[in-house]
Amino acid sequence: MIKTEFSYSKDEIYDFYYFHLRNKTNAMLLYYSITALFLLSGIVFTFIIKDYFFGLVLIVTSLLVFALYPYRQKKALELLVRQKYKRDKQGITFYDDKIETLIEGEVYTYKWDEILEVNETTRYLYLYVSEKGALIIKKSILSQNELNELVTLIKKNKGTITLYPNI
Repeated sequence: MIKTEFSYSKDEIYDFYYFHLRNKTNAMLLYYSITALFLLSGIVFTFIIKDYFFGLVLIVTSLLVFALYPYRQKKALELLVRQKYKRDKQGITFYDDKIETLIEGEVYTYKWDEILEVNETTRYLYLYVSEKGALIIKKSILSQNELNELVTLIKKNKGTITLYPNI
């Protein structure tokens, strides 16, 4: 059994959503694909069809959309953090056959087969319990021995941990 108690900071929640948005969704690919389509359309209208006004509007729009993506992403993440950041002290206990979380006095139990995937970054372990939600384990709150035990327990029950070493 491995037991942790912690309180998420706004930075930790922000880090999770940033990781999820950048690595688990196609939002950035879709956003930049649409931007490229606008840019290509603008080039076609400007240089082939010779509709300079509409072509330049499309080109300028695509450049603005491209430049504003990081700002919009940051604002969206800040909104998510504001919506989710309201929990006090929490606890997660890892057993051989299940995981129990204590959130605002409520106990939630997950069987290991309910964990969809496990991801590891330099600072966190993310145990996905749904497509968009995960148990966040800050590695620094565990001793090295506890972290090694936890990784062994995860590999025993889930098989693999997907590493994201540069994040």
